[in-house]
Amino acid sequence: MNDLCLGKTDQFFQPELSVCQLTGFRYYTLDENRLFKVDNNEFVHFFFLQEGEIQISGIKSTKSVVTSNEFFFIPGNRFICRSVKESKFILFSINKFHYQMNKKMYADIQPVIAAFREQCSSFTAPPLLSMFVEILAGYLAVGLDNEHLQTLKQKELFIIFQALYTERYDNDFTAYGGLS
Repeated sequence: MNDLCLGKTDQFFQPELSVCQLTGFRYYTLDENRLFKVDNNEFVHFFFLQEGEIQISGIKSTKSVVTSNEFFFIPGNRFICRSVKESKFILFSINKFHYQMNKKMYADIQPVIAAFREQCSSFTAPPLLSMFVEILAGYLAVGLDNEHLQTLKQKELFIIFQALYTERYDNDFTAYGGLS
């Protein structure tokens, strides 16, 4: 991921993930009318907007403005977000090389990623996912961030996605944000 300097009034954003890193959750705050850019092919991303409103470009989407408590999938290409309001979000990135080499490890999440890739839209986070994002944001905002927490939270996110968005879990979660 690249740093981005957008002029004298905008900030630098450094997502702090290197190509050798496998996955990672990062927490960001954007002031109103600020930009955030990810420009790489090494990662796929899940973008969870906790608060605020952002406008996205650079990815195929049926909706260009994302509001609080929504999330979307970014399939490893360049995207730019502009905050319409002050915004707080979590970016969860998965190294595509690690994903390709360890398909068995990611087997449970592959159908979910495939479904999100086909939808090309943002989703309203169901209560279970909203709670997860809120708790994780609290950890990251106070600096509680280490490899073990990252691993546990990734596993938890995958379990939540499996429960909410896969067909094998027929437990009426579709009313809470499941894919059609």
